[in-house]
Parts: sequence; C-alpha cells; structure tokens
Amino acid sequence: MSRPLASRPSAPAQPPARTPMPPCVAPPDFESQLLAAILAATDDGVAPTMPAFAALPGFAVYRNSWRRAAIEALEANFPAVVRLVGADWFRSLAAHFAERSPPDRPVLAEYGRKLPDFLADLPSTAHLPWLADVARLDRTWAAARDAADARAIGATDLAGLPPSALADLRLRPHPAARWRWFDAMPVASIWLASRDPDQAVGDEALAALTWQAEGLLLVRPADAVEAIRIDRAAIALLDATATGATLADAMAAAAAIDAHTAAADTTTDAARRFATLLASGAWTTDDPDTAGDR
Repeated sequence: MSRPLASRPSAPAQPPARTPMPPCVAPPDFESQLLAAILAATDDGVAPTMPAFAALPGFAVYRNSWRRAAIEALEANFPAVVRLVGADWFRSLAAHFAERSPPDRPVLAEYGRKLPDFLADLPSTAHLPWLADVARLDRTWAAARDAADARAIGATDLAGLPPSALADLRLRPHPAARWRWFDAMPVASIWLASRDPDQAVGDEALAALTWQAEGLLLVRPADAVEAIRIDRAAIALLDATATGATLADAMAAAAAIDAHTAAADTTTDAARRFATLLASGAWTTDDPDTAGDR
C-alpha cells in the first residue's frame, strides 16, 4: 500500500517581524587604514596606535594572506632572478620589498616594477652587478607579453616597393618589440640561461659565459615572446625607427656603428641584419600610438 504524502504546513498569514539591523558602513578611509595596518603590523604583534580591527584574530589571517600573495606574485614575475639567487633568498627579499612597496594595482602580474632598482641598491647584491638588469629583462619580457596586438610586416610587404619608396619608408616598432643593450656585462646570456626550461642546459651556459657587451630583442610575432640576440648596430637601427626616422636614415645610423667595428663586409652585415629584424616581427605600419614603452 502506498504511503500518503504528508500535507504541507500552511504558510503563516504574515512573516514574523524582524528587528532591523543597522547598516554596516565602513569608514570612508577604511581601505587605506587596512593597508596601513597590514604594513605596520609585525609578527610580534600590533602597535598600540593601530586601528581596533587590527587586534581581531581575522586580521592576522588577512595580513598573512596578503603577504603570501605579494611574495608569490614576485616569484612568478621574476623567474630568472629566482633561479639565480635561490627560492629561499628570493622569498626573504620579496617579503622585505612588499613591506616597502606594496602592490598598487589589482593585477598582480604587473607587480614589481620597482624591484630592479630595489635590487640595485641592496648592499647584499653588490657582488652581483648584473642582477638588477636581469630583473629588468624579466619585466621587459612581461611587457612584451602583455603589449597590444598588431600585424607585423615582413619581406613580402616590402618586396614590391621601388628603392626610393623603400628608402623613405618609416617603419614603426611593433607594440610588443622591446630591445636593450648592455655595455659591460653579458646580461642577455645570463637571463637567457636562467630562463632555459632545461636547468642543466642553463647551468652549462652560465658556466661558459663570455664577459662582453650584448644586446637582446624581445618580440611577439604570434602568441609567444621570442628572444633574439642583436648587435649594437641593430640597436641603433631600432632606436632610429622608434624616433620616426626613414629607413634610409635608420640604416645610416646602423652603418655608423658598423664603421667602428672590424666587420669584413659591412654591406653584407647590414643587409643580413635588416632581414633578420624584419623576419622577427620587430616592425609594423600600424598606428604608432599602439606602441608600448621601450
């Protein structure tokens, strides 16, 4: 025999009256007070002058979560530096840095713009004079990754131009293109070795370093950032196009650098250099306002 369903209770004619709760309104400067309290608090406790909420048990959890997020963001944003100094030392450095330069933007992938200068000023890194520039290359890589999209031009785009039009062409750097020159140290080689996914290969490259000036170009022709070693003349060529110079003037700037080198055939070198940069996706003809900071 089936069992009858229990009848539903009838709804009350009127819901029970509730005592209205006062609105929870944070003070206008609550966020700034909270950040100041997080930065001022220490592992030993809370200073007497801090807001009352800093003594609540949940505040310590919030502060620890904030500090952990900042440290993890810096680890993710500076992988070459972490590889070179070790994770433990870097976490200690990151905690020190975060207390003095907390994140000022909600996107933690952008956090750490001031870290290279912070590293350069640390007495404990004086014996690592290349470390700050390695950190700058980590930041440069991130900038190339996050730059605006644009169509890179290639050799086929220029193939039909007569020589006079080619000479007067004004190539604009692709928004993702970033380049740097290091006068005294092999910073590019150190950075490339530290970013190598095969640690053994990277360690071998670091052991075989040649102490010399180097240049590096970062481009993003598709979805991934690519690194290309370039010479000083290529830097001059890219710098000239970034200022709006014609291709003829940019090539002349590169030739002036070549004139001071011992190259056997500067004409061949210039043609090969231009072809390499063109194939890399370093230039575009899109609106120059889309180009990022170099």
